[in-house]
Amino acid sequence: IIKSIINKCPRCVHYKNSDRKTPLDVAIDNQSSIEIIATLLLYNPITKTTKLKWFPWYQLLFKKKTPYSSHRVYGPLIQMLQSTSYDSIVRLHICGDGGAGKTTLKRSILANINSHFTYKVSESKRTIGLEIESFTDRGIKWIVYDYGGQEEYHINHSRFLRTNNSIYVIVMNLCEFIGSNGETLQVPIPLTNVKILELSGRYKYWLKFINVSTSTNGCNAHVITCLNGKSFIKNKEIINNVNQMILNIQSQWMNDSEHHNHIEFINDKNGILLIDSIYTSSIRFKVLPILRNEAMKLKLKSNNNFQFVENMLVIRDTTSALVDVCRRSELLTFISNTFTTILSNNLRYDLSEASIAQLDMIGEILILNHYDGDDPLVITNPNKLSCNILGEIAKALKERRNQLLRDNRYMGL
Repeated sequence: IIKSIINKCPRCVHYKNSDRKTPLDVAIDNQSSIEIIATLLLYNPITKTTKLKWFPWYQLLFKKKTPYSSHRVYGPLIQMLQSTSYDSIVRLHICGDGGAGKTTLKRSILANINSHFTYKVSESKRTIGLEIESFTDRGIKWIVYDYGGQEEYHINHSRFLRTNNSIYVIVMNLCEFIGSNGETLQVPIPLTNVKILELSGRYKYWLKFINVSTSTNGCNAHVITCLNGKSFIKNKEIINNVNQMILNIQSQWMNDSEHHNHIEFINDKNGILLIDSIYTSSIRFKVLPILRNEAMKLKLKSNNNFQFVENMLVIRDTTSALVDVCRRSELLTFISNTFTTILSNNLRYDLSEASIAQLDMIGEILILNHYDGDDPLVITNPNKLSCNILGEIAKALKERRNQLLRDNRYMGL
């Protein structure tokens, strides 16, 4: 609303009330949220005589100094906000069974963002637990969640799937890339009819998993389905059958009244996306355009996201100043102490609250709201928890279970 008013009447930010205070002064005095204060700071026209007919506000944003840039209190705040903001933050969740090519798909996406000259990326090792990476593309900050496909990791995934501004990619294989003993096959084997039926069941499983995990968001999950390994399939009938099978499942899902649907399917004009995750051209011309298009839709629905939380992530990842688990009040105090003392205590508190909300929203911290009431525990490094701790525990438990099964067979049990 404030942005709309300033756009219609840019001079209103200079108007003063009977106490000779501007809207920004009133916002500061009333301890308004940091989003409101930031909007009044960042969306100020440069001078009273600026003609927005030729210089619309969205072109002025972050370009030159505002009237408050030299202010003792507002100056440091606006400098921080101007130099650290994103148009939007979008979360990309890459889901699917183990060995489906999820991590390879992620690496192909990153290769396309960083360079148009990469032809092929190497296949990667299996993901343990969950890996979180980020990159910036066309003013949008992307947080990429690469989920380990093995079932022992799934119980931990639901904590990260339920985030706003998210796009979900389900990767399914058209071939078997992994042998019965866990080895990587040099020549992938096309799916048999039995395997295609199993693929159908696994696809429904991931749809239910995403639907349940995102049911508390209040918004639909944008789901893109990718069938990986098309170049290894010589029989086009197999591709057509799998493509039609997935489309039929989607149609049945949308018409099923037994569940509360929170999924919106995103397909291309030919149906399901057919890709080869190791070849960057396959991703550049099929996956990236759809991802960017969906990100723009989400951007229009979201407000600016301030990335002063990046300072916290640098501190967390490069020093031992922040413990892995702490109380929410302790994290609030820690963040508040990182801001300049020129700012008032109220502003520093608002910035700290906004930082915690932002960190929680993008999955960089995990707040256990179900425990300890008003001051819950906070996991400050979920990636470390998922990969280094839970992932290794799950891996060890699986190895122990397999060893017991082998021992039982040996003993004739």
